[in-house]
Amino acid sequence: MEDKFNDLIQVLLTLPAREGAELVNQYRASKMERPDEWSDWWYGSGGGMPTAAGININERSSLKFSPVFAAVRKISETVASLPRHVYREGSKGKKKDTDHYLYPIIHHRPNPEMTSMQMREAEMLHILLWGNTYSHIQQDGNGRAQALWPLDPSKMQVKRPKPDSMLVYEYQLGAETVKFPPWEILHIAGLGFNGLMGIPVIQLAREGIATGLAYEEYSGRFFSNNATPAGFVEVPGILDKEARREIQKDWYVEYGGVSRSQLIGVIGQGMKFNPISMNAKDAQFIESRGFQVEEVARWFNIPPHMIYDLRRSTNNNIEQQSLEFVIYTIRPWLVRIEQAIQNKLILEDNITVEHRVEGLLRGDTETRTAYYSAGRQWGWLSVNDILDLENMERVEGGDERITPMNMQQIGAPEGTNGKDKETEKLIKKMLAKQSQTQPQGET
Repeated sequence: MEDKFNDLIQVLLTLPAREGAELVNQYRASKMERPDEWSDWWYGSGGGMPTAAGININERSSLKFSPVFAAVRKISETVASLPRHVYREGSKGKKKDTDHYLYPIIHHRPNPEMTSMQMREAEMLHILLWGNTYSHIQQDGNGRAQALWPLDPSKMQVKRPKPDSMLVYEYQLGAETVKFPPWEILHIAGLGFNGLMGIPVIQLAREGIATGLAYEEYSGRFFSNNATPAGFVEVPGILDKEARREIQKDWYVEYGGVSRSQLIGVIGQGMKFNPISMNAKDAQFIESRGFQVEEVARWFNIPPHMIYDLRRSTNNNIEQQSLEFVIYTIRPWLVRIEQAIQNKLILEDNITVEHRVEGLLRGDTETRTAYYSAGRQWGWLSVNDILDLENMERVEGGDERITPMNMQQIGAPEGTNGKDKETEKLIKKMLAKQSQTQPQGET
């Protein structure tokens, strides 16, 4: 089966991408077995790239640095928790289409083994660390998506065999290389030079991350030695190598570690301990580690307070920073995801996929209530729209939208609200008639 697939790839390389779709559909209808993505999913961490700090850094080891883990987790969980729906555009605007075949995949369950939250978290983690995320699109004979299966981004290579040929996705599955045409891979790329492949942020930021991990390792060694740096035990006379080791070993056994910090040291006759004075403040651990947190926030375009660096946050600016997080951090990722889905999964012109950012307001009752009140008052939300956002059952007649009474169309007579001009004429006529029949002297 693999040989037949490789032969098909060679044929497709000679054809324009669109012309090869029918040929691929015929081949897909032959029930090609889907590769077992999970058999090689959990893999070794690898050595990573060396850094000046002497620590090898790769996409997985970088998560050991807590600011990186916090930034990746915050963005991934935020994006994955937003409601995502399929909409159908019509003459009266777009409407949620829960009957579309993509809706269960997009909103509920992308495949039989994962929830939507789990799948989308994995997608964002891959983009944030590797710069790209890949999912195999399990399709039926008509090319319609049936499920999405995440692939390991470190085992994927994107190639264009010829300048005028389509892209080919080569996935390393164990000892074999599986080739996919572009319409069978949902590829979401981050910022990149060529518009096709995203830049692995961790590879660019590895020196700063390694420095942060080096601070953690050094501080661990610092406190494991009684929170005091190394000193010298002065002994009269000459000691051989073995004697020096025995003295050093005995000292650490008796007095090493924080748990022995209050013990009284005893030194033999003629011996003298000469410590090297240095404390945590002199080493500037707090300042240096704080700078590394700011560096991570810059790399991931996230406000520092989102990864628990509150040194420069106040009650006055933290709300504005949270709003900027939605606008400048989350929103661009949502656009990338929506456009990638539109390009690879949707076959109809009048179908779109969108995230509801209003889901971020769920945890704030006061803000959510103000948002709903304004939408209802000014007519851009109906009762059922609000109930949908709250996951509540719709009510009969709840689709009606209202308009404030003090609003009128431009150019309309004052007080008419642009409506029922005949009624206004009738009122004026009745007032004129009443004026004519009113007895003189009455007011």
